[in-house]
Amino acid sequence: MLTSEMVELIDAYSTAVVATVTAEGGAAASVKGTFVVEDDSHIAFGEIRSPGTVANLQANPTVEAVFTDVLTRRAVRVAGTAEIVDTAGDLELEFYVKWARFVPLMNRFVRITVERAEIIVSPSYDIGIGRAELVDSQLQRLDNLAGLERAPETAAVNGFGQPVGLPFDFRQPDPPATKPVSGQYCDVVALDAAAHEVDLFEAFAGADDDSDWTYLPYGPFHEFEPFSAWLHSVANLSDPVFYTIIEQRTGKATGVASYLRVAPPLASIEVGHIHLSRSLQRTAAATEAMYLMMRRAFAQGYRRYEWKCDKLNGPSRVAAKRLGFRFEGTFVQAAHYKGRNRDTAWFSVLDSEWPRLEAEFVRWLDPSNFDANGDQLTRLQATC
Repeated sequence: MLTSEMVELIDAYSTAVVATVTAEGGAAASVKGTFVVEDDSHIAFGEIRSPGTVANLQANPTVEAVFTDVLTRRAVRVAGTAEIVDTAGDLELEFYVKWARFVPLMNRFVRITVERAEIIVSPSYDIGIGRAELVDSQLQRLDNLAGLERAPETAAVNGFGQPVGLPFDFRQPDPPATKPVSGQYCDVVALDAAAHEVDLFEAFAGADDDSDWTYLPYGPFHEFEPFSAWLHSVANLSDPVFYTIIEQRTGKATGVASYLRVAPPLASIEVGHIHLSRSLQRTAAATEAMYLMMRRAFAQGYRRYEWKCDKLNGPSRVAAKRLGFRFEGTFVQAAHYKGRNRDTAWFSVLDSEWPRLEAEFVRWLDPSNFDANGDQLTRLQATC
């Protein structure tokens, strides 16, 4: 049903306008951005925040979707029947490859059996405008729109008429400080293996599986002795510099994180080796720990704060975006670990973006933003 040309377009432009039938018999349209192609008769998308679409499809499974190639002004229109399923099944890997950072947000999956499909082209072709001309025109528009993203400062011009970066006063920051820093919910202190190893081992052992270790280059540790040996081996390194996260409500060490790839001459620093126990995950203390480490880096004079992860590590990508990091791209075959290849996704926050982010962290972390059970009243809106 789907030709190779159609599949290629859907794979390249995986966002579609999806039309369903309302209870009153009218038409409803919404944009869905997580499509994958199963085979020439089936496509699917992950349902993240689409209660209306799901309700419509449960009452009437008739559905249409239109995928548009904005460069060549072509589209694929698909019509068929939808079913709502709770798991991705055989498509799980495909969803993680294409939509890793969104998979943790997907509640259900919508699988569409294709009954009709057609290619639609712009009338521009009818009046003799070629594909190359359309592509050039659309790329120019996209270039203009790209200026809305993180744009560099207006370049200066040197004596040769060449554009160059603007000058600035640079003071090389010191290596990361190890003095304890305290917030309202946690303390971030230099890792002391002898003092923290028991708490950390017990906290990490509280998980009911080993999935928290999947994307780390070490672990899992099922016995105390090898965990202790590893913890002692990293406790006094200068890069990475490990810290322990201690929850104030319990006084227990329940997580670790580090600064790494520390480059004072470049004023660049990365946060990584983040391992939060299940009891610490999704708490105000976990967010505050990341805030405290970011605040310290910028206070010391670093200009660039980085976050990197395996591109398949969906939870890490979601966390980076939630904390205000901007995705910058993927370095293919950048590393390998545990016998596996790693394509590395890069994220960053710049010093110019920090004041606005800091204000949002302070707002969100205020105790008035949490109810008696510790649940947030408003979401963190830390986007640059």
